[in-house]
Amino acid sequence: MIRDIRPGSAGAGIREVQAVGSTLYFTADDGTSGDELWKTDGTSLGTVRVKDIGAGSSSGNPLSLTAVGDKLAFSRGGLPDSQELWFTDGSESGTQRIDTLKIASESGASDIRYLNGYAYFVAKDGGTKYEIWKTDGTDEGTTRFTDFGPGAGGAGEFLTDFNGELYFSVSDGTLTGGLWKTDGTTQGTVHVKDVDAGSEYRVVNGALYFSGRTDSGNFKLWKTDGTTTGTVQVKDIALTFNAANFFQFGSNLYFSAAGSTGNELWTTDGTSEGTVQVKDIYPGGSQSSSHLILPASATYSFSRLPTPRAANFG
Repeated sequence: MIRDIRPGSAGAGIREVQAVGSTLYFTADDGTSGDELWKTDGTSLGTVRVKDIGAGSSSGNPLSLTAVGDKLAFSRGGLPDSQELWFTDGSESGTQRIDTLKIASESGASDIRYLNGYAYFVAKDGGTKYEIWKTDGTDEGTTRFTDFGPGAGGAGEFLTDFNGELYFSVSDGTLTGGLWKTDGTTQGTVHVKDVDAGSEYRVVNGALYFSGRTDSGNFKLWKTDGTTTGTVQVKDIALTFNAANFFQFGSNLYFSAAGSTGNELWTTDGTSEGTVQVKDIYPGGSQSSSHLILPASATYSFSRLPTPRAANFG
């Protein structure tokens, strides 16, 4: 143990771990100041709270810790109707709120992604429509990156990076607003395919897998190589809502899906014939409610499926 942050048996609840250079940032609760941002250099003396963002015992609730160059970007959750965007250089004085933009979040953590010197995130500036914004870590350098116009529903809350580009969904008031990508330029922000992309993304073996649908039915398993023709449905199998708990293990993607035997554990090698149920864990039509959480050596751990996240289109 490096340091006993919260003496006693309660535990500090460490999570949201992110390395920036030789510093490891994480969130923890020391029992007096709530859930706050901490850092460590691997020594007991170098394991310290960065800043008490929430006054007194109130939690600062740092979320989506993301390395942006030599700084850390994160959002502050737990606020009544929004989240805040923050940056830190590791010092208390250098931990500052960037803006009071409302960061998209329906379930806790808003995605922040780093691309070519900027942090990208989804937010709204007082309106009802979410757009993608970018920041260099300063108030002056925080600007709206996309504007899909008054007739569009805006960007979805989930961003993911793949092959040096960011992928996201756009709602145009229909189910086929589409999957989009950007290289950080206006010219490089393009529509990939008319498919309603959900909240689950995972890169496995050079392909980006995601939950998607082209009608009002269930979300299915899709993948893309970044091209329109290379964006295809892998198999006509209903995922567990739109958050199917994607996880890579070896060279395969594992996920939960509802087949003829109910919601069970499935795997795919990227082909339709290679997309199969691993085991009928709960025999019969009842579902096992399997929820992938992390690999444990050569095995998987399971827990009961929680309430799923839902993409929020403003």
